[in-house]
Amino acid sequence: SNNDVKRSTYLGGTGNDIAADIENDIDDNIILVGSSSSIDFPVSSQFNSSLLGSSEGVIIKLGSNGETLLSRFLGGLSNDVINAVSIHENGNSVFIG
Repeated sequence: SNNDVKRSTYLGGTGNDIAADIENDIDDNIILVGSSSSIDFPVSSQFNSSLLGSSEGVIIKLGSNGETLLSRFLGGLSNDVINAVSIHENGNSVFIG
């Protein structure tokens, strides 16, 4: 049925980690956005790899088997959050915060 759990995982740190939006891309990967105040949030990219403010926006890409393909902070010196993600038909992603 459509209510069956297809994938499940845990991703986060010791602070407040909040998921705000989720979408599937054209390759059936999951794109998840939100915010984190965890200094130990598991980021996979050296680009913006630490908290600059008390919270950062987060972008997470999970593969079709649930593996983490990308996990990174996005933000500046203030409190940041990414509220939504939109995946276009050509595969490009737009993040709204």
